[in-house]
Amino acid sequence: MEMSTENQADNWRFEKKYPVALSNMQNFFKVLHDSAFYPAYPSRIINNCYYDNTKWDSFYDNVNGLSKRSKVRFRWYDKDLVNGHMEIKIKHEDVNRKEYPNFNLLSSVNTWKELLGEEQKHCYPTLINQYKREYFQDFMGNRLTIDSHLKFAQPTTLIETKPNFINYNEFNIIEIKYNTNTNLSDFKIPTPLLKFSKYVTGIKHVY
Repeated sequence: MEMSTENQADNWRFEKKYPVALSNMQNFFKVLHDSAFYPAYPSRIINNCYYDNTKWDSFYDNVNGLSKRSKVRFRWYDKDLVNGHMEIKIKHEDVNRKEYPNFNLLSSVNTWKELLGEEQKHCYPTLINQYKREYFQDFMGNRLTIDSHLKFAQPTTLIETKPNFINYNEFNIIEIKYNTNTNLSDFKIPTPLLKFSKYVTGIKHVY
């Protein structure tokens, strides 16, 4: 049995990532306060199982900086694996969107591979990651998240098997999701905008 979320997708949005060293987070929170961002939702733990094909196209497309690329992942929050969902995140130039394809229900499968719907059968699980996410928003509706306590692991075959995580302690990841009317210079982020991918970083750490 497959869970159908056909024709559901997020709108295109701009998204910028700023890796911030842990030692610089105090300065960052000051800037966050001065920029009128306020907590929008309670923090939660985000978990992902990423998929790739046998050529590792998602990995190499990101490393090579292709302007149009996508990645497939199964995401769940905190310990609520049962209500997780499959996502295809699509990047085109400077904007991103998500699609939510069919996938097999957890109650009917035992392995990460079996979760995939027919349209993703060419993929296989390559990475598990986990991190704490804090949510902020400003009065214009621009969103900012802080991802910390990152962990990476090679996927286990069975979903129920606990992964052997490796902690990542170099950076926290700041993501700003914004619309076309936003001027990023208003944020005055105390760190340069750098290319950062949790997927690429995780793969490099666990293989």
